[in-house]
Amino acid sequence: MKSISTLFENLNYLTVRNTDNGRCFTDTTRLDRIEELLKESPFSYVKKEALFYAFSQIPFKELGDDTLIVSSHVDFKRETTKCFSDTTGEKKIIGTYDNSATNTAIVELMLHAELPKNTLVVFTGDEEECSGGEAGVAGFIKYLGIRAKCIVLDVTEEGYKSKAAFSIENAYCDDTMLETVIKWMVKQNENYFFVPAEEEQKQNKLIKRMLPKECVSKELAEPDESGDYSDDDIDSFSFCLPTKLMDPEGEFAPYSDPDEAMHSSKGLKIRKESIVRYTNALCDIIKNVA
Repeated sequence: MKSISTLFENLNYLTVRNTDNGRCFTDTTRLDRIEELLKESPFSYVKKEALFYAFSQIPFKELGDDTLIVSSHVDFKRETTKCFSDTTGEKKIIGTYDNSATNTAIVELMLHAELPKNTLVVFTGDEEECSGGEAGVAGFIKYLGIRAKCIVLDVTEEGYKSKAAFSIENAYCDDTMLETVIKWMVKQNENYFFVPAEEEQKQNKLIKRMLPKECVSKELAEPDESGDYSDDDIDSFSFCLPTKLMDPEGEFAPYSDPDEAMHSSKGLKIRKESIVRYTNALCDIIKNVA
């Protein structure tokens, strides 16, 4: 998938609030827009639960043990005071893109790419607080009586300086799945980054043997839903879009806290070419992992 016609238009459209109280969605503006965009897509089966919406190309009861979940959270940090998207720049865009940017990327693929039939796309809530949406998805998988693996989509600070198209982070999966991912990475004609989930993963033989040192972060990944899926026996890793903080000191972030700079009302900066490259790479890795 090389031509992406509606990406930036849809990014503006989906960079709106979507809120929950930790028990259920209280504002579904972004989810409503996602559902509207997908109305004519192959993903015609929809399940709406308290903290997640799921989309499938086949009836949910026909999903099997080869199911690949693609999980992209829709909740917007409750304390962030501003929500905006400015895509008018020639080379870079600025907005509160955690996590509308990856919502838009997967919606683009659901609309225009022929994704495998075993792909279950879920948009989760409560990721910024207690991962209640992930818990709901894991419960749904258990209800279906199937096994699944998962790709979590999110934005990251990692890899922006090196102009990486994507960053693989929080790889909480067995070595078979990890080897599939790493072999796919090294074949890409793209800059990429790998961020270990924990200290011991830095010594993983696959990572040390196959990935160039300059492509592996010395820092550990920030926790996200991937670890929660793993805790629920769903092998998972995060496929992240590199961004730059517009407010690294967190002056306009919740609680004026530098640790919350990702959620600052000043937003994030993304290279236009990067989000296009990320979306194309996402399409390819889904097809390779599914």
